[in-house]
Amino acid sequence: FGCEAGAKSSTLRTLIPAAEKTGKCRVIPKAMVLRINSAAGDRVSGVTYRDADGADHELRARVVVVACSAIESIRLLLLSDGLGNAEGQLGQHVMFSTLSKAHGSFHFRDDAGRARMLRDDAPFLGRSVLDYYMPRPGDGVQKGGALNFLFPPGGPIGQSIRVALRGSGLRWGRELKQALRFYWHEQKQIDCETFGEYLANPGTRVELDPDVRDRFGLPVARIVIDRHPHDAAVSRYLAEKAEEMLSEAGADRVWKSAIAGRTMHLPMGGCRMGNDPRSSVVDRLCRVHQRKNLFVSDGSVFVSSGGVPPTHTILANAFRVGVAIRDGFVRRDW
Repeated sequence: FGCEAGAKSSTLRTLIPAAEKTGKCRVIPKAMVLRINSAAGDRVSGVTYRDADGADHELRARVVVVACSAIESIRLLLLSDGLGNAEGQLGQHVMFSTLSKAHGSFHFRDDAGRARMLRDDAPFLGRSVLDYYMPRPGDGVQKGGALNFLFPPGGPIGQSIRVALRGSGLRWGRELKQALRFYWHEQKQIDCETFGEYLANPGTRVELDPDVRDRFGLPVARIVIDRHPHDAAVSRYLAEKAEEMLSEAGADRVWKSAIAGRTMHLPMGGCRMGNDPRSSVVDRLCRVHQRKNLFVSDGSVFVSSGGVPPTHTILANAFRVGVAIRDGFVRRDW
């Protein structure tokens, strides 16, 4: 997500402006890459893209890097005559992050010290716990994940909507007013998002939809979901641990939600990395097998989702791939 004030340390704010200042980087806004073009032998020659005015252009390149986030990276490669799909692995073993939530309501009551602490209007809470990443024997799961404690997201409107929808039906009238008064003036809520490993399997995949097309006339990505039973067990285990921690912290009421859910905004896999082209799409340098100058650098190359959000791992791997590409230019490989 971007930041209107320019305060968020994202690629949009840091790396891209620095690259543009070198005079060697040009960003083409509102452009859509339609396909990656193949050259003779084991290379690609560049891309074809459509600009903001609807005109198509061919852009030649010595190296092409695909980094569209997993779903769209898979889609682009499939649209480009299935580059990387020689062994049928492209789009297979897609992963998300197993999600569950626990919530705690801390009532202000008559305790002045407690009320003063809870009424603090600090806008953010950020506390992550990895104590349960590797469960103990007997916990019933092979691997755990991360707990992230935070204030409810969405601002006052989003939070009030959730209050109105909480329970067996839509709150209205006096009941809604009382619930909103309690939520905003008599308690502080703390949520915990849990992130567990989404076990890779060939049944969760991305393919081209045979019927639905986007505004460019191209097939959209169709996501097929198949969950391993262990995902639900991890999700429940982490939510229970979060509930225990909220209770120990003094919450007057705790509850769980979104058990065995998934975070659709954290896609991984589908262009998995490996030494064997028969079971992977890219090699250890994230170069597409059988294509010397085509790289993939996003979460699609991961073989495991892990038990924490993958953003920092994606960034670290991108720098690693960047060094490999730079060294290839020095050696004149491209």
